Amino acid sequence: MGPRILTSLVFEYDCSSLLIAGLLYDDFLAMHDLLRKTFRPVLSMDPALTKRFTRRRLICYMQFISITVLSILIHYVGVTPFVGDPEGDLFHRLFVRRFFEDNYALVVLQFIVFYTVISIMTFGSIVQVTMCMYSVIQINFQYHLLVDDLNNKLMFHPDDFSLIEDYSHQQKISKNLKRCVEELLKIQAVATKFFKLQSPVILVSMVSGGMVVLVLLYLLLGGNRPFSHFKIAGGLFVAEYMVVTFCRLGQEYSNASVEFYDKLCELPWYYWGTNNRKMLLMILTNTKELTISCFGLKDLNHTFLLYVSILLAIAIDSIYIL
Repeated sequence: MGPRILTSLVFEYDCSSLLIAGLLYDDFLAMHDLLRKTFRPVLSMDPALTKRFTRRRLICYMQFISITVLSILIHYVGVTPFVGDPEGDLFHRLFVRRFFEDNYALVVLQFIVFYTVISIMTFGSIVQVTMCMYSVIQINFQYHLLVDDLNNKLMFHPDDFSLIEDYSHQQKISKNLKRCVEELLKIQAVATKFFKLQSPVILVSMVSGGMVVLVLLYLLLGGNRPFSHFKIAGGLFVAEYMVVTFCRLGQEYSNASVEFYDKLCELPWYYWGTNNRKMLLMILTNTKELTISCFGLKDLNHTFLLYVSILLAIAIDSIYIL
């Protein structure tokens, strides 16, 4: 059950559950550190302050548990099922497991390298490390899903047209297939953007640049507040930035996929032979709905989970900083 929950959090809910869980975890660590070290003498003397931090801890626990439970319920109850695959078994069996089996060593190596480098650059912040590691895994997964599976399903062989007697329909199919290939190239161009984001230079520059701005802001404000407050604020900023980035690229990817789907619908598939109809069915069931569902772009439950999680995290950190 554990690995399946993890894959659902990482791959089905985009920048929501995993990142907010990491955010709350980092938040909880900062609060725990303040409780045990910085404010221990004060807390022992001020009952009101003790009550405030106790309430803060309970709220943090409740948020973390509620988001986790909500994510699991959405996945297992089937609130956001894939078309023709209510339980999500086909998706996980064919794509997630295959991805990790084929790229396990690469993923482990990247995790070690990126975690070490980014931990140093971000002063060990769980939030920034989680964001960057998520982007690496998500980019690898989307690139693999697009270029490998989608490309293989577009491999039409000349024999597939042998059952079509009307030559004019063969020409029309051939012409429309070329248009489909053009649309596929557009999708691959978008996927290349995802792949380029995997560059260590880009990731480290983005995170280190954000931390430099954070340190400058901390110094300009006189350093009156604990630096952990600014780390939390920086984590929120990075989380928002990455969510917007992935949503923009995801929407562009979705638009290209829809155009590709529309071109496929223009094909005179009624005159195709049995093999062609099976091939078309495979394409339709493994591109449009799957790619859109991967990003959750048209999923109300995903949107609700994402924004509620972010708002809860911002609210609790605002209370904490104030």
